[in-house]
Amino acid sequence: MFRSTANGNVAPLRRIDTTAGFAGSVAVDVAAGEVIVSTTGGLLLTFPRTASGNATPSRTLQIGQSVAVASAIFVDRIHEEILVTPYPAGNEFFAFARLQTGPAAPLRPPIAMPMSALRALFVDRDTDVVYVSGSSGIMAVQRTGGPFSQMIPSSGLNAPWGMTLTPDRLLLADQSADPSAPDPIHIHSPAGQGFIGTIRNGAPPGRQLFGITATAARHCAAGNTVDDCLFRDGVEGG
Repeated sequence: MFRSTANGNVAPLRRIDTTAGFAGSVAVDVAAGEVIVSTTGGLLLTFPRTASGNATPSRTLQIGQSVAVASAIFVDRIHEEILVTPYPAGNEFFAFARLQTGPAAPLRPPIAMPMSALRALFVDRDTDVVYVSGSSGIMAVQRTGGPFSQMIPSSGLNAPWGMTLTPDRLLLADQSADPSAPDPIHIHSPAGQGFIGTIRNGAPPGRQLFGITATAARHCAAGNTVDDCLFRDGVEGG
């Protein structure tokens, strides 16, 4: 954990050490004050956000029968679910109960996407639409299944690991196919009407982008008041 204003070679505020294996994806549940980490062995470990050092998880969710390790985690507090995509291969995303512990079966049959190598996942909690990135670009589908919509074709995408949705933009963090070139961040309209532009991150070549976020994340429908946002996702100010 680093300060949001950190810059340069700075020490972290805190570090959580997991003993369960390689730590893959990370999600922060701001309302609950928790950090959820995917590790090898099919585990989702939940820690208090302020935990430090070799901390004991407050909950351990075993999803190994469905997902060996998650390439993406999304916490949906409206439906009390955790959605994950499998790594390194697979074309489905799974939903598990947020507060469950121990061995867990999916809440419903996994949603199979018409593409493989899923990498990032984001839920628009206003429309109940799930956006998933993979080898064929970005697909959109209703959270519990339904018609698919291909938002972004695969041209120009290599390994899109990070994705977030703002009120007027869909941001996709890709990895450059050229290891000597900086990784790109693609900007699209959230409804898939078109490509807006690309920015190149300022990191040296070879520093791969594995995630992306935005301070104006789309958690409240357009026109909602702050109170509406507080009621919907439990986070003051949306």
